[in-house]
Amino acid sequence: MSDAKAVVRALYDEVLNPRNLDDFEARIADPALAERIRQGCLVLYGAFPDLHSSIDGVVADGDTVAVRATSTGTHDGEWMGMPPTGRHIAFEYAEFYRVADGKIVEYWCLPDMAGLMRQLTADEPVGAARAGGVS
Repeated sequence: MSDAKAVVRALYDEVLNPRNLDDFEARIADPALAERIRQGCLVLYGAFPDLHSSIDGVVADGDTVAVRATSTGTHDGEWMGMPPTGRHIAFEYAEFYRVADGKIVEYWCLPDMAGLMRQLTADEPVGAARAGGVS
């Protein structure tokens, strides 16, 4: 495994999932970027307190790492003005990191927000069987 991949995997294993959010500053070169990511995580954890993120695939090309991931959790807090629904959700996203000297120096996230919102607002859970076949 490349050093860049190891840095990103450690971010999930040692910071995101165990909620060691103060560790962002030690792993991300730019303090402002570390704080923006930390704040984004706090918003997500407030809405989905049991949120867990899993890496589904990872590819590295030099200092750039691409991650395909899934987060699962229960909507037990307000999300984007929406009161808690108690629904269990799973949403996918792609993230890209650039790593230099063992630290993250750039970060991009492309979440499937439409898929997440469908799960929270649909009258029935996404993928639920419908009487009479496919509609």
